[in-house]
Amino acid sequence: MVMRVLGGKRMPETKPWRDDLVDALRSIGGAGSLDDIYHAVEQTRKPLSKQWKGTVRCKLQQFSSDSQWWRKSNRNTNRADLFRNPRTGYWELRPPSRDTTETESVQRLEQQVAAQNQTIHDLNQRIHRLEHRIRALRVLFFTAPSSRTSRRDRR
Repeated sequence: MVMRVLGGKRMPETKPWRDDLVDALRSIGGAGSLDDIYHAVEQTRKPLSKQWKGTVRCKLQQFSSDSQWWRKSNRNTNRADLFRNPRTGYWELRPPSRDTTETESVQRLEQQVAAQNQTIHDLNQRIHRLEHRIRALRVLFFTAPSSRTSRRDRR
């Protein structure tokens, strides 16, 4: 288990704030005021530090192209643009872009292909083992007839 230090105490690592904020916004219908978001986060994320509300505001800005912070810091990264800030103190989930949807579809297809390749690999191994057994049986049953004939047949 991954541990982190919170207020001098070792606590179990939780999922990223970004994911908690997406879940919080979904739970309140995809949009809401900061107070609504704070309330939703309080319901799901435990434990919370003393500065957790500041962390919420910071993460909303980090993942929103509407903020100056995102525009300044996103030049060399491919940080996701997850949130919209249509007015002060109000945040929304940004609808997934077509590129994101296509990327997710490609990833699902790649996972399916990988699973099928694994199945093919497993089947090939079974075929190889069966072929090996067949060869062994052929050797056993089709060896020199003199070694398997009865004494009466040899006379």
